Amino acid sequence: MGSIEAYETTKGRRYRVLYRRPDHLQTSKRGFRTKFDAQIFLASVEVDKVTGRYVDPAKSRTSVSSWMSRWLATRSDLRATTRTRVEYGYDVLVLTLAYCGLRWGELAGLRVRDIDLARKRLTVQQTVVADKGYQRIEPPKDYEHRSIPIPAFLVDALRSQTRGRSGDDPVFYGSRTKIWLRNHTFRNGWFDPAAAAIGLETLTPHELRHTAASLAVSAGANVKAVQRMLGHASASITLDVYADLFEDDLDAVAIALDDAAMKSNVAKVLPRTRFQSPAAG
Repeated sequence: MGSIEAYETTKGRRYRVLYRRPDHLQTSKRGFRTKFDAQIFLASVEVDKVTGRYVDPAKSRTSVSSWMSRWLATRSDLRATTRTRVEYGYDVLVLTLAYCGLRWGELAGLRVRDIDLARKRLTVQQTVVADKGYQRIEPPKDYEHRSIPIPAFLVDALRSQTRGRSGDDPVFYGSRTKIWLRNHTFRNGWFDPAAAAIGLETLTPHELRHTAASLAVSAGANVKAVQRMLGHASASITLDVYADLFEDDLDAVAIALDDAAMKSNVAKVLPRTRFQSPAAG
């Protein structure tokens, strides 16, 4: 078992977990706000080590491009044309999942006309549902029908992905069927082996939706913006699922409020010792 130790920061006491990886090298994770949170993390690490699900945190920070390069290096069986398509087509697909927060059915049902590159928007207007081996198109629920911003760095990639295709053609499609890309085809053919190659055997495409939420919150998006991007029925659902992501956001709000108060008349009614410099005594 590992150990837990407390340390002080400008924001108060925090806790660090010291533990050994499966290779017996010691490592640590810090930043826990309560000792209980640290204990839960340590317990989960020990369970993951016993069950073989432990993931080295350093591997979890592997970039998409590095991930793909390492996987492709092991695939000597791919023809040149297939390798080129995989290097580009799947790269764009993963980035779209990770930065736009789509569900798999929404991504699979995305048509060329659903993307407005001039406005940097994609619209969720339909979803592909798999049922007993067959695919069918269904409209999204009212709150899931939405417009999602496209990051500028993805615009050119999506332009190349859709170039020369008609408006009703799928953006992402099966290499043989040329119609809606199936989840199991994507996972068995590329995603699962690529995830296993970097030590993330349990990773699923749906988890990239959580990545999108995390990236949006860390970029400063508020809960309503994240709700609209993900297509949740209400902001309360977003908070229930991603409450931990907004903790740092709340700290930022407190800092901003403090700065605003110090520049206003509020400062005049507080004890002078709050503002005196050490030299002033």
